[in-house]
Amino acid sequence: MGRRGQQGLRGRRVVVVCAAGNNFGGLPTSLVVYPARFDRVIAACGAMADKSPYLNLPPYVMEGNAGPASKMATALAAYTPNIPWARLGVPDWIDLDGGGTSAATPQVAAAAALWLHRNGENYRARDWRRAEAARRALFDSAVLGSGARRPDPSLGCGLLRTTDALAKGRLENLTPTPRDDASFAFLHLL
Repeated sequence: MGRRGQQGLRGRRVVVVCAAGNNFGGLPTSLVVYPARFDRVIAACGAMADKSPYLNLPPYVMEGNAGPASKMATALAAYTPNIPWARLGVPDWIDLDGGGTSAATPQVAAAAALWLHRNGENYRARDWRRAEAARRALFDSAVLGSGARRPDPSLGCGLLRTTDALAKGRLENLTPTPRDDASFAFLHLL
C-alpha cells in the first residue's frame, strides 16, 4: 500500500493497521518498515507473554521491529509469539506458534473494528474523526509498565487493552494526523 492508498483510506474513515516488521539480529533492518512507518498507520509491534518487548532476542530468533522514536507515538504492541495461527491448506488445523508482528496486527485491527462498531455512531459526520477517535481510544487505553513514559521506544503507546478502549465512547478535541510524506522513504530505513 502506497502513501496515496493509505491517505485515501484514512479520508474515508478507515483505521489502517500494519505489521511493524521483523528481523533476525537487526537484519535487514530493526526499524519499523513501510507502510507501518506512516504516521497515519498504526504500527503493530510485539510484546511477549511476560509483557516485555518482542526484541533483543538471540540473532537466530525472529524479533519485531521498533523505532525510530518519531514513529512510536502511533505504534501499539500486541502479544506474539505463540499466537493461534491457521495452517494454509488445512482448514481444521490451528498451530499455536504464530509469531512476528504479523500475529500482533490482527489483534490491533480487531480492536479498532470493535471500537468502530460500538462507538462509531457517536460521530455523525462520517469523516476522519471516526478513524482518529478509534486510534486515540486504542492509544490512550494501552498500558505500559510502571514508570514508563509514552511513547515507549519498544512498545509505542503500550500494550493493547481492547476492553479499556471500548469503554472510551465519544472523544473530544480530535485533531487530524498530518499527511505523510514518503519522499526518499528507503533512506529512512537505513
